[in-house]
Amino acid sequence: MKAFQAQSVEHAYIHIPFCRHLCTYCDFCVLPCSDILQTRTSKNAKFIGPYLQALQHEITAVALNWRKQRPDLLKPLKSLYFGGGTPGILQTEELATLISLCREQFGLTDTCELTLELNPCNYQHLDLKYLHKLGLNRVSLGLQTSNLQLLKFLEREHRAEDAVAAVDYIRAAGIDNISLDLIVALPGQDMAAVAADLAFVLNLKPQHVSVYSLILEAGSKLYQLYARSACCQTRTSGADSSVIKALPSLPDEDTEREMVHYVQNTLCQSGFRHYEISNFALTADFESRHNTAVWAARPYFGFGLSAGSYLAGVRRTNTKQIKHYIDAWNVLPSNSADLSEKELYRTAILTEKNTQTEAMEDYFAFALRYLCGVKISDFEKYFACAVPARIKEILDWGCGQNLLQTNEQKSIYYVTEKGQDYLDEISRRLLGCLQEN
Repeated sequence: MKAFQAQSVEHAYIHIPFCRHLCTYCDFCVLPCSDILQTRTSKNAKFIGPYLQALQHEITAVALNWRKQRPDLLKPLKSLYFGGGTPGILQTEELATLISLCREQFGLTDTCELTLELNPCNYQHLDLKYLHKLGLNRVSLGLQTSNLQLLKFLEREHRAEDAVAAVDYIRAAGIDNISLDLIVALPGQDMAAVAADLAFVLNLKPQHVSVYSLILEAGSKLYQLYARSACCQTRTSGADSSVIKALPSLPDEDTEREMVHYVQNTLCQSGFRHYEISNFALTADFESRHNTAVWAARPYFGFGLSAGSYLAGVRRTNTKQIKHYIDAWNVLPSNSADLSEKELYRTAILTEKNTQTEAMEDYFAFALRYLCGVKISDFEKYFACAVPARIKEILDWGCGQNLLQTNEQKSIYYVTEKGQDYLDEISRRLLGCLQEN
């Protein structure tokens, strides 16, 4: 086993694929259930119970197998992340059961970062104080924007005042690590609206902020609307043309970059550390451990529908078909500890076994997102070998283009402010570079 395949697993992600409503920009693996907090009698809501049972079986089987087959690589979790969907839409006891199961099967360190994604208008049903006692210590709140008109356009269910109340509720439960999600370059958004959003965010005094530019994902309602609009503009008539043409315009690339730079500068001037391309934390203690583990190519478990994992140099992605997932994990196998890889990862629809060469290319392509820099010594420890000359050539090329910078000893590489806008170009050069003829 290569050194990079023998890293301890200390992080886990759990996917909860249910939401009350599907937002227009969303293309995640989500099943809308409008009655999830009430009767749970709708078609999709009827999957909730069987799904949670199947999820517990997958977690248990993987834990039992790793404890027997690779006990030296299995460590108590340093981070446990509940994403979705909207995991906060579950009932308190449902979340408590999953937290307790992970503690029982994997163990959680005393300082484990346990994150729950939450919507600003669906939280009153949760006993956050109880969940906090079980280990919940971080909440990621999906604000996106404070602008009422934009919230309606995105079909978000909350309003700005709901976010204020949610933050108060979270803090009253004893949880003092709150992250807010913000989206810029929204349809019809201008700099004044971005500035208003930032002022709103700073007034809530979060410990962490994630900022993303809107991307029209192919599977989203928003993508379909703008695709229809583009088609409509080529017609001379059409019954729906007046409605389609009324769509607010998307900010151009220059405006989008101006918005991003404004957000970065304002947050940094307000005391936040810009530690990753899209993420800001008040101190190093508030940096997202789960996300940092992914960027640094650390192994992590992924459980549930569409969840990704990276284990012993192998990347897997679970099925997006809920019936397939439930059927596969309907029963906990009595021989879970002895299952083959194929049986254990029975719901994986994508499996990529990284060679050392591929893993070395990936390492810098992902780790350069971490703005504190990538140490050559960390690479050498991770792979038990020196950095290949071709990778060094690309890193030095980046320095020559003012996209990267390094110290005199070339022992650590950082992305520059300019490089943050062109990180994809650096990654494209890295990926596949060791297989070039």
